[in-house]
Amino acid sequence: SSTITTTTSIPNKIRLAYRAQPPRDLRSRPQEKNVMLDLLEHNIGDGLCHAFYARRFFAPATVSEEVRPHAGLGLDCYVQWSSPIRRLADLQVHTVVKRFLRRQKVNQLMSQGAEIPSILTPGLLGCAVPIKTDEGTYEWDNEEYVGYGDNAIFADFFDDGDGMEELDSDINYQDGQGLARAARNVARESQIYWLYEYIRRQVTEDPDKVYKALVLGCTNPTKRQYAIYFYELGFEYRFVNADGNLSGGDVLKLKVSTVSPQNGQLLLTRVV
Repeated sequence: SSTITTTTSIPNKIRLAYRAQPPRDLRSRPQEKNVMLDLLEHNIGDGLCHAFYARRFFAPATVSEEVRPHAGLGLDCYVQWSSPIRRLADLQVHTVVKRFLRRQKVNQLMSQGAEIPSILTPGLLGCAVPIKTDEGTYEWDNEEYVGYGDNAIFADFFDDGDGMEELDSDINYQDGQGLARAARNVARESQIYWLYEYIRRQVTEDPDKVYKALVLGCTNPTKRQYAIYFYELGFEYRFVNADGNLSGGDVLKLKVSTVSPQNGQLLLTRVV
């Protein structure tokens, strides 16, 4: 992911999808705060237990065009515009930034009295394309442009602060976020499938293979369910321990008793 800072986006008035997260609420949860600080102070699990426990204090992130800070990243504003998989929201941000750069180039051409390339379309520019008249002026929707400053192409918008909705009006970031949420379950299931398939192949090759896992913390005391982290595989798993209680920082040795990628099933037994 990457950050577009206020010095780029705000003065130039680019419509972007800002990802924000409110600060952690520690004052109303003093006991949990003390547990988290104790895990950090004693470096339980080489810091992994503290990182796992600290997640409960973070509120979900939200996405909007309003500029707000992202507490988790410690940034005044943050725009996620790239990831290992190219999401619609990423492509929308790319489109807006490219259009802005093209509009700057058009402004430069207008200030020089040059022709506007005929290859430009409203889709490439994010607004109507200016046309040079026989008199040497430029028109846009039959309205004459005023001035050729840095934002000349948008002079009627930026002079009074109105009209921002006219720029890139076909971009709806909420559409992108909605599709991302819908695809998240598919991506998660695909990730689990291929992880379990990798485990299946390992166990097929070596039926006696033993995995080491770190106990991050208890997620359900009644069921004795624990969050554990597999060092070799780099993933978190919910493990039910039938042989008594475990503590954060404990290291387990586990063997695979059943693994079915098609059914999303992974059962483990503890090696004592």
